[in-house]
Amino acid sequence: MRFSKTSVMALDALVVIGRNGAFSPIPLRQIAGEIKASPTYLSKILQHLSSAGLVVAVMGAHGGYRPAKKMSEISILEVVELFEKPATVGGEPVGKEEKEKKDGTAILSKALLAALANLSQTTVADIID
Repeated sequence: MRFSKTSVMALDALVVIGRNGAFSPIPLRQIAGEIKASPTYLSKILQHLSSAGLVVAVMGAHGGYRPAKKMSEISILEVVELFEKPATVGGEPVGKEEKEKKDGTAILSKALLAALANLSQTTVADIID
């Protein structure tokens, strides 16, 4: 399984925002500095997170980003699915039960489903220091 830098940056940004809680918004440049990301690219990621209802963009001189909901309500899978293609094994979508098959595709599908289940149960709050 492979995750893009975009997914990693989105999670890192949520960790920075989540550490601040629901207090004052964190400026884009501060988030970018903490996760060592380009502010231009990070702003596009944060727009996706905002559109998905995970963060709130606050405009103005004291603007920035703050959580839209509790970090314990945002699964890692929810974030990753915003930026990654649907999971596949051998070009086929994962999710269909293959009860009797024990070929390579079935084994890898089961492993990927287990990983996806783990990501769906792990929240951003779980990875905040």
